[in-house]
Amino acid sequence: MNTLRNPFSAGRWVSGSHFYGRKKIIANLLDSNESCDWIIGKRRVGKTSLLRQLEYRVNGQESNTFALFWDIQGSYDVEGLADSLIDAIEDSQDEYPETWEALDCEPDDSVPCHQILKRLSRSLQRKNMGLMLLIDEAEEFITVGKKNPVFLGKLRKFFQNSHHVHTVISSTPRLEQIHKEVVVDTSPFLHGFNAMYLGHFDQEAAQTCLKSGLSDEHAIAKIIDKTDGNPYELQLFAKHFFENQKLEDVTLQLEANPSLIQVIEVNFDLLSPEEQDLVKDVFCGKNHLTEFETPAEKAMVSKLLQLGFLSIESANHLRICSYFHTQWLSAKFDASPSFHAPHQSDPAVDKAHFQLVLKQILTLYKFFLEQSQDGKRCEGLAPFKLSQIDQSIYPDRGLLKLTKDAREGKPWERAILELAEYLVYFEQNESSWSLFRFFQMAESEPSTYSEADFLDLMMLISEEAALN
Repeated sequence: MNTLRNPFSAGRWVSGSHFYGRKKIIANLLDSNESCDWIIGKRRVGKTSLLRQLEYRVNGQESNTFALFWDIQGSYDVEGLADSLIDAIEDSQDEYPETWEALDCEPDDSVPCHQILKRLSRSLQRKNMGLMLLIDEAEEFITVGKKNPVFLGKLRKFFQNSHHVHTVISSTPRLEQIHKEVVVDTSPFLHGFNAMYLGHFDQEAAQTCLKSGLSDEHAIAKIIDKTDGNPYELQLFAKHFFENQKLEDVTLQLEANPSLIQVIEVNFDLLSPEEQDLVKDVFCGKNHLTEFETPAEKAMVSKLLQLGFLSIESANHLRICSYFHTQWLSAKFDASPSFHAPHQSDPAVDKAHFQLVLKQILTLYKFFLEQSQDGKRCEGLAPFKLSQIDQSIYPDRGLLKLTKDAREGKPWERAILELAEYLVYFEQNESSWSLFRFFQMAESEPSTYSEADFLDLMMLISEEAALN
């Protein structure tokens, strides 16, 4: 075990000498002629650190601009926004007391936040200075806007019309939905914001970060390859590897790390259903750029590349961004056939697919078990489709009809009965002994046997079908 202090930290914001990369986006923001910029990124990708680094850079040098960092997470309503702004100002006063003493500007907590900001901006103008307003967790504007859309319009007016104010907001892609969730009579809140994506570290930034605490070039290359330069995964991997210098051990630890799994899941849930399906398709094998032909598909691919959900390999082949995201997707597909992306062009499963049905009998069982555990069963013959990408069978949600399952027995027992009912439709004269035995066991009451007995038999059926 390494006895030196571990220099890596995953999950907290950094600035100054602990901040790596992002040179281009920082230069663009510092030189921006826009009144409003919008940074879009996944959770734990470094949005807060980016804003903090801007604050550090602007306020740490001779400048005619003063940067104020404002975290609005949890503000909830207009009063909460004002409270969080007062907190931000008080924190800034502690960090940069000389600037605030020169301004002689005490915030009035009895007025709304856009009035507080106006007074601050005017105080800075009297000192021939501008304001760079750095707003973190800007998704909170959705919650605030639902409660008071008129106020959101006033705040937007301050952002857009204040000539000596440069507003930079950061959020996840969820903020893109604000125009759907907040109804306003004036211009949409984000109209006029210049959007830019914050993705993963480039090769140089990833190497610099890792070399701050590691010297093993082989390990550094492997960590970058496993994480695709995802800042959170990179730091988390390096933090564990610093303590245990075994790549395979650390990889296995992180595959089961609940914090990492949660971050991956939360980020995936930020995507629209169409974007999620595109990621699923890439995982399943639709991975050449030319396969995404429509303007909508091309736009989604571009967005997912910039956010760091996808990356490009040689010869224009797409792949899932990181090893750990790939493992998460694999687990989701394995756990539920319903996770598969649906496509109208996929054919319905019928008797012509008999061998594929047998080959994927465990997949079918998982589907029926999933419904049974929810206390439901299919009305009539369960509708399934066959993916033209990877030949996987998945439920046709458009045609699927579920009803309450009032039958007695354990969920797995009810699932076996429903699977048997489904397979009867496909039964052919040349059915194998193993399939015949499956029907025999199901008809004699599943509770006579254990679930393991049926699983072993289904594995045999699947293996036999794979040989045909």
